[in-house]
Amino acid sequence: YLSFSGGSIIQPTVGIINLPTGMFWLNLYSFPTESSQSIGQYYNGTAVKITDYGTTWCRVEVGSLSGYMQTKYLRVQ
Repeated sequence: YLSFSGGSIIQPTVGIINLPTGMFWLNLYSFPTESSQSIGQYYNGTAVKITDYGTTWCRVEVGSLSGYMQTKYLRVQ
């Protein structure tokens, strides 16, 4: 069971990976935890489709992959 504490489900929308200086990529995780398997790594400026928005994690689609990215590194368009 997945809980998006304090978040909300939104219509799919575009997000852009927005990394701070010194970070080179953002992991796409299979589950909303850093201890889960990374299924991809994406660079700053990559567009993703956000399908569920949470305060800590967003469920996203990137190409044919679906997984979770940390909300704090996504800028909603």
